[in-house]
Formats: sequence, C-alpha cells, structure tokens
Amino acid sequence: MSLVFTLLIFSLLTWPGSLLVRADSPPFHLVASGQGSANLLPLRPYGGLNGATLGGNSPVGTFYFDSEGNLRLITDPPSDPAPKGNIQALPQPQGGCTPYGALSFAVGPPSECLRGGIANLRQNVLAPQLGSKLIFNGAANFYACSSTLDVWYEVKPGYGPPGVTCTPISLFTVPVA
Repeated sequence: MSLVFTLLIFSLLTWPGSLLVRADSPPFHLVASGQGSANLLPLRPYGGLNGATLGGNSPVGTFYFDSEGNLRLITDPPSDPAPKGNIQALPQPQGGCTPYGALSFAVGPPSECLRGGIANLRQNVLAPQLGSKLIFNGAANFYACSSTLDVWYEVKPGYGPPGVTCTPISLFTVPVA
C-alpha cells in the first residue's frame, strides 16, 4: 500500500465524523482559488450576510456528497438530515427570484427562492494537486463578493448583487487531515 493511501484510510477511520450516514464520498474542506484576498481561503458555511463566506472567523466547513449528489455539511453534533448546499436567490419586488444567490446550507423545507441542485466535482487535470473543482448545476460560477468575501453563485457573469464588487473564484476540495 502506498503511504498516501494508508494516511487517507487512517484519517477516515480516526476522524470523528468519519461514520457519515448515506455518505457517498469521504469528508473534505473547500478552499477558494482566485485573485487577491480571496485566494487560498477556506469556505466557512456560516458567517456571511446571506450564507457562506471566505472571510471572518466562523468555523471552517467540512463537507461530503450524499448518494443523491447533494453537497452536505457535517455538523457537530451530527444532524439527520445534514444541512444541504443550496443557492439562496433573492425575491424581486416585481415577483420571482434573482438568477444569482448566496451559497447557503440549510435543513428543512425550501423557501420560495431557495434553489437546490446537483453538485459534483470536476477533476483538475492540469493541476491535480489542487483537488477537484466544485460544480453546481453544471457550472462553476462562484464569486467572492464585497470586503467580507461572501460566496455567491451567478448563472452567468454580469449578474450578481447590485452595487457589490465580486471576484470570480473556484472552490477546490482539500482532504480532511
């Protein structure tokens, strides 16, 4: 057995949350890759204005995929079901919801503008040491917005919270040590 494989198995067996109900992946963290202050910061599922953030000092998230392709957050103490990754779009005054929204983690019935979706990972062929990139509904359009570096998802560049500066980021997996 290779040393890397042995260390991975050891960390999965000894990590407190390693016995995940309905998990379809080992646990991992998400780290941003982008320009400026958003580079190499861990994703914090709570602490942003509307959801996840790269800034602040709230706890760093540990995630996994369930058997249905949902990105899930490991909580302490464990919850069943575990909070699921969603895009929290904003209601518009004229009705409907914005095509963009904050990355958020919630349990319970969805609100009118909560957009679920299938998340998956795309292997980084050019730089496999970075881990795999998080993809949501077939796209990786994540942005770090404002000085607080809140994480938003945009259907296409140009959309986003009005009056806020956003920088494109990619979210890559990092194994839990």
